[in-house]
Parts: sequence; structure tokens; C-alpha cells
Amino acid sequence: MLQLVKVGKLSLHGRELFFQSAAHRCARLQAVSSQIQETANLAEFESQALYRPTSRNGKAVFSCRFEREVELIGSMRLKLWVSTSEGDDLDLFVVLRKLDLTRKEVFFSGYNGYERDGLAKGWLRSSHRELDTSRSTPLRPWHSHTRIQKLRAGDIVPLEIEIWPSSTLFEAGSTLQVTIQGHDAARYPAFGHRELVNRGLHTIFTGGPHDSCLAVPLNKSEATEISLARKY
Repeated sequence: MLQLVKVGKLSLHGRELFFQSAAHRCARLQAVSSQIQETANLAEFESQALYRPTSRNGKAVFSCRFEREVELIGSMRLKLWVSTSEGDDLDLFVVLRKLDLTRKEVFFSGYNGYERDGLAKGWLRSSHRELDTSRSTPLRPWHSHTRIQKLRAGDIVPLEIEIWPSSTLFEAGSTLQVTIQGHDAARYPAFGHRELVNRGLHTIFTGGPHDSCLAVPLNKSEATEISLARKY
């Protein structure tokens, strides 16, 4: 279950929209099932997802299916425990996608009119992971960018990635998919990241002490809980 706490509202066309606040719950990533859920047993089970960041097909994918209609409005915050098998730094790119009831991707018009985009994205270089805790919020990490924090191959470190604000309606039975990789999610016509530092294999750690999770803004005028289906 994802717990929704009503903390503030505004009205738009007769609908109540509940916006982000410090009161929130995170859904845990689980590598062994490639799912995103909020259940105690998953938090206890440790597993890892590995991918080759320099490959166009290298990625880790996590999904959750909504049992009821829900809107996600605002920023999101993705926490990942990661390591690299080689090098002293790594680049992570995240794209969120919507899949319909048949598991077909629903495309969005993204940056500069790119018409086959995901619903939101974010990225971070590991050496810039230091947070400004005075400015960060539960749904938006604020990175200080005041010093470089290198790592060693095999070190497991937490990264918190800002997912750009978006507004998306998920119908009952539709799916939120989170993809993590070592390069831009598409060949965008107006921008791209070229000077990447990735080497070797990336590992994402989930469960146990590694609380990799996605914090989402929830909008539901009547319900107090949003359920995620456990199986497809």
C-alpha cells in the first residue's frame, strides 16, 4: 500500500488536487521481482539488479501496476543504493514511463517537443550526490554541488535523484515503469549527455539495509490508500 496523507489542497475545475508535503511514504524497489511495492516482507529481502551502463540495452527496470485510478502531480524522489565494478564515478539516468492496460507504452511530448518521451526523467553523477539537507524536501533532493565525492570500485553508496515535475493520470490497471541506465533514455533532438564516466557493471541494491525506493506525490480526493498490484 502507498499511504496518502491529505495536507493541503487547491481546486481546479471542481476537482481537489492534493499537493506535495513532508508527509509521505516511499515504495520500495525489489530487484528479484523487478517490482515497486510497499510491503514489509520486500523490505527484508535483499537482492541486486546488474546492468552494463555502456550498452544501449543495459538497464534495470522496475514496475508497479495501479489497482485504482490515481494521479501523480509534482516532483518525485528516487533513492538508489549503487556500486560500480570499475572506475571511481558513475552516471545514472532515470526515465519514468506509463504503460496502458495492455502493457503498451503511452508516449508524452517532452523537452523541445520530442513526441515519444517518457512522462518524467532525471539524472545524477555519483560524485555530486552530496545533499543540502536544509533545502531538500521529501519529494525533491537538493544537491549542493560544492565538492566532488569519488568512490572506489565495489563501494555501495546511496544516491538521491530528482525526477522532474510531471502530472500524469494512471487508470486502474495501468503501470508506472522506472528505468535506470547509464545514458540518456533517447536520442533527444535538442540536447544530450556525451562525456560520461561509466565503466564496468553497475549494481543496484534493494531490500534489507538498502532502502532503494521511489517517493511519489499522490492525488486522490476521497481515498486514503492507493493499492499496487503484486502480479501482472
